[in-house]
Amino acid sequence: MPRTRHPRSHRLHQPEQYRRVFENACRSSDDTLQIVARRNDCGHARLGLAVSKAAIKSAAARNRVKRVAREFFRLHREELGNLDCVVLARRGAEQKTRQQLRDTLHKLWPQLARCKKS
Repeated sequence: MPRTRHPRSHRLHQPEQYRRVFENACRSSDDTLQIVARRNDCGHARLGLAVSKAAIKSAAARNRVKRVAREFFRLHREELGNLDCVVLARRGAEQKTRQQLRDTLHKLWPQLARCKKS
């Protein structure tokens, strides 16, 4: 049975953790989402989310974007190795369906492979 939990150890919590990701990070983006990633020393991938009210006004839409990103990360985190990833939402993400958001993440995720090599 595949792992279905998203444990606390696989999340970014502290501002310093986010700051570290944004320094010298690999970026992968399109018009609605951006993923920023950097190698870590934890031995496993960790996820951070930055979905601002300025980008997405509706709380329900912000939560939907975060749920889709968490679900996608949970299902694909083994592919990332030891990367810290921050998913940022841009204006227009609230107009995308769940499937469109998943498709966007599926398109952006492989581009992070270059971060694992650096």
